[in-house]
Amino acid sequence: LNSYATALTLQEEFLGQATLAIGSDIYGNIVQVMDYRNLSIWVVGSNVMPCAKVLGMRQTVPIQYVEDYTRHLRPTIQTEIQNYNITGLKNIFKLPGYHNQLSFFAGSQDLIRRNIQLRPELLIKARSFLQEIRKRRGFDLIFIGFHIRRTDYEKRVMKNEHIALPGNLYYQSAMAYYRSCIRNPVFVACSDDISYAKQ
Repeated sequence: LNSYATALTLQEEFLGQATLAIGSDIYGNIVQVMDYRNLSIWVVGSNVMPCAKVLGMRQTVPIQYVEDYTRHLRPTIQTEIQNYNITGLKNIFKLPGYHNQLSFFAGSQDLIRRNIQLRPELLIKARSFLQEIRKRRGFDLIFIGFHIRRTDYEKRVMKNEHIALPGNLYYQSAMAYYRSCIRNPVFVACSDDISYAKQ
């Protein structure tokens, strides 16, 4: 979703000057949970970059930006637009990085919300789940959602950031905080590691 939101933000910013797209692998992951009818970014197949390389159109992002995750995105696009205006030559860039800076999306929140919407059947399932909790626990409660991502992310964060993911104490402290200031909180955990989340 970060990659899609990033492409969407940049497409709006550089509308008419550059075309941004997501890979079919990213699209495949997104449509598992999101309504494809709202998605507006172009999708390209996995053969685009190899074909671009054969045609001499594939470009590599300058290495000094790659480790920064988001700082390289706008300068790369701006430089390519300037080059195109001078030479008329089109190039294809693959913009690497893990785009997770919330400030990057400032001003694009409404556009992102319009595009990224749960599939209707999943939304119905989620609402039904929450409604069942209300029936059992009462209607005077507040849902607090939190995300516990682990699996592949645990290794990626350690490798790229040299930090560990939050442990049990972090989540227990957060839940204690909300219990201290919110009446009748109900915590809804979303995770790719259910057995860990149940702890």
